[in-house]
Amino acid sequence: MTAANSQLPRKDLTEDSPLAFPHYLGPGTRGLTTVLLFRGNLTVSLPGWITSRPIEVFDLINAHAGKTAHLLRPLFASVAYFFEVCQRQGLREIKALAPLDSMVEKVCTVYPGTAAAYASWEPLHDNCLPIARQALLEPVYSCTASVEFIWRVWETALELGADPEEPASCDPASVLNTLKKRAQRLGDPWLLLAECALNRYYMPRSGFAAYATDSEAAVTLLATIGTSIFTYGDYADIDITANSRRETLAFFLFDRIVQPSVKPLTPIAIPAIAQLLNEQVVTLARLRAKCATEAGLLVADNPRPELLRQAVSQSLARMSEEASALMEIDRSTMRSYLANVSENPTVWTTVAGLIGSAISLPGVVTGALALTAFSLLGAGATKASRERRDTLRKSPWSFLYYAQKKLRS
Repeated sequence: MTAANSQLPRKDLTEDSPLAFPHYLGPGTRGLTTVLLFRGNLTVSLPGWITSRPIEVFDLINAHAGKTAHLLRPLFASVAYFFEVCQRQGLREIKALAPLDSMVEKVCTVYPGTAAAYASWEPLHDNCLPIARQALLEPVYSCTASVEFIWRVWETALELGADPEEPASCDPASVLNTLKKRAQRLGDPWLLLAECALNRYYMPRSGFAAYATDSEAAVTLLATIGTSIFTYGDYADIDITANSRRETLAFFLFDRIVQPSVKPLTPIAIPAIAQLLNEQVVTLARLRAKCATEAGLLVADNPRPELLRQAVSQSLARMSEEASALMEIDRSTMRSYLANVSENPTVWTTVAGLIGSAISLPGVVTGALALTAFSLLGAGATKASRERRDTLRKSPWSFLYYAQKKLRS
């Protein structure tokens, strides 16, 4: 499969800024607060392109579909609606992110939209297309897919001979006929949009070393397609290194502890989050370092499955010792609090997958990305999300004291 092209602004972000995935700037990127706190920065994709040609061509073809009452008219009308929603939301989010300044970079990302690119997904349709189709029931996925669909229409027009500098040179009837044939082959016009969602899920080798998501659908789909792509495809030569496991596990520990105490990147919460990043540099650094240390110990020791729960409990206990010193909270109370986390099967089985002592996660995904900044991991993502919110009532970290004070005031 063809890799995406990332059009980067001003400076190279590849080493230190994970890319929000799969959604464009908007509600789909709001759940990545812990990623931003862990890495200190985040890159988001804008819902558009550096040229207006794709939307100009789409508008011409959409108008033709309406005039001719084409079979794809409802689909085009829906895409036009969701793209407009996506654009409006993106503009609002750009304004809201202003307090974070350069900590959240904005780029244009382009995934391949040619017929060959979409045909390459066909061997995975039986398993993957239903997941992508189901995801479209949520507006945020329809918005994301709409951007991909417009780019796909643009590339279809180019493949049929349109001049990239002259939108009026495209042949709307030919483009609609080509897409209609594809829809008939799939068995449903709306599966064209599902293909666009599926195409967006593919994480190619690009200018980014890391990706970040809190999308359960994305994780589910990646787990479904992982074996095929990473065994036979672009990532077949990538080794799952101890370093990548340490980095991934460090974030996982960080996320499990931090998540319940911070708010999403909503406009109302962003100023407080920016203030935390600017003012609590030392406490954040200590938190990250402690997670990294404990992750390194777990990966190096690689405890046997029957000892894993105890190892996770001991690791969290060591965190509680530092946390109690920072916050002047009774150490035994702190240990009891984090013991509840270690007893959560989702936590210690996920740790098992990340250190390689058991297979509970799509390891090919975590290894291939070097650092997977996933806020949700594994098949039990939704349940785990609820459990951590119910269990982690207070933070053992001095940083989280400030987070609660700022974000809940």
